[in-house]
Amino acid sequence: MCSSSFLSNEEEPECYEEVMESEQKKKWVVVVEDEMKSLHDNHAFKLVKLPKDMKVLQNQWIYRLKIEENFSTP
Repeated sequence: MCSSSFLSNEEEPECYEEVMESEQKKKWVVVVEDEMKSLHDNHAFKLVKLPKDMKVLQNQWIYRLKIEENFSTP
């Protein structure tokens, strides 16, 4: 769990809650949906029933802003 706080436009959220409270929420949601589609399309995971003798692995999303250094417009 993260401690939600107000984010400026250039700060990276630390957790999902911060994404949902961000002024950039719509953009983050589009990016997350695109990433989930890519994972699905590339068969990166398979949903299975958890065997009784196994434990679930924990995971987390890392939110990063990509800055293009060689940006040019056509």
